[in-house]
Amino acid sequence: MGSTDFIGRLRKIDLHIHLEGSLSRSTLAALAARHRLAVPPLRAFTGMGGFLKSFGAVCDLMVDPEDFERAANDLFEQARRGRVAHMEVLFSPQVFMRRGVPLDSILRGLTRARRRAMRRPGLSIVYIMDGVRQWGGDWFEQVVSSSAPYAGRGLAGIGVGGDESALPARAFARAFRAARDLGLRSTVHAGESAGPESVREALRHLAPDRIGHGIGAADDPRLVSELARRGLALEICPTSNVATGVVSSMSLHPVRKLLDAGVAVTLNSDDGAFFGTNVTRELRLASRSFSFTRDEILRVTLNAARAAFLPAAFRLRLERAIHRSVS
Repeated sequence: MGSTDFIGRLRKIDLHIHLEGSLSRSTLAALAARHRLAVPPLRAFTGMGGFLKSFGAVCDLMVDPEDFERAANDLFEQARRGRVAHMEVLFSPQVFMRRGVPLDSILRGLTRARRRAMRRPGLSIVYIMDGVRQWGGDWFEQVVSSSAPYAGRGLAGIGVGGDESALPARAFARAFRAARDLGLRSTVHAGESAGPESVREALRHLAPDRIGHGIGAADDPRLVSELARRGLALEICPTSNVATGVVSSMSLHPVRKLLDAGVAVTLNSDDGAFFGTNVTRELRLASRSFSFTRDEILRVTLNAARAAFLPAAFRLRLERAIHRSVS
């Protein structure tokens, strides 16, 4: 079917890409040299807990606006080379704030990088501010409120990541309401390392616009039917799921089951530097390992366009660009 060529030409969307986990080795080396620190090993970890520790070591390398600007610039250049039309970049401000980095320093650097990147056509970018589940909802609510000057100026949404078992989703209900009051959209890591009840609770208490990962939903047929009926997009990251051990092998990954059930599946890179992937590789993986057809590759990409945290006119523009790229 020439699916590889098709995927190469396709304009892509990455809705779930973590800034801290997606930097090139050259940028990590430059940041480490600037602060006289060692370059952290990217793949010497075991399981989800080990990954989170390695993630923290990368965060040690970013301490001022220039670091965040440099990191974001790196991400955007990688995206352009991969024919990404739109990306939604998650960042975890609390990880840095615990290290003494002010929220404004983070957001000023990220905003500068986005402003420069958006002057060039072909790539649109928004940021999603990701809370850390194990640190509770009260602090994240304060962080959300403090981000108000940046809402709508590149900051388009919030999320919650981290240790999914540490606290129930309802602990973040006030933070999510505060975000909605600022006009921000929302996603939440749920059903990644936990089962369907994690997804149900997120839907019940946080009313997110999307679910990050969400693969645990596959164990509950009624929940799968509900997700399909609602058209709620799942930000699925297969390589990440196997690398962190939440799925034991690619052959057991439920992405095909979810797609066949009519769920609005999207494919994303998550933390590409740690897992050796990007959105192009995830699409090729879907073709090779899950037998996604050309039409299905196009479908999941259009699902991402329709679920993007953008105004309706911009989403429609993305859909047209995707269609044109493979027509």
